[in-house]
Amino acid sequence: MRSNAAPQSIGLYAAGLAVRHGAAVVDYVDHRPERLDIAEKLGATPHSTASKGKLRHSDIPRRDYDIAVEGTASVSRTFGRSCRIF
Repeated sequence: MRSNAAPQSIGLYAAGLAVRHGAAVVDYVDHRPERLDIAEKLGATPHSTASKGKLRHSDIPRRDYDIAVEGTASVSRTFGRSCRIF
C-alpha cells in the first residue's frame, strides 16, 4: 500500500452504505487494523480475524443476518474485484 493512501476495501464501502441507510446491525470482519478502525468510525462493529487468509466460520459473529456481503480484491478468490450479496 502506498503511503498516505486510504486502505482500499469494497467491504468498507458496503458497511458504510449499510450504516448510512439505517441497518440495525453492521458487522465488519477484517484482518487489517486500519480497516477495522475505519469501520468503527463509520458506525459498524469491527471484528478482527486471526490472520490474513481464508475466513473461518469462527471469525463471523454468531447471529442471523438478513443480508451478508463478502467483498474481495483477490483474483484467486473471485473473478477480479467483486462484491457478493447473499
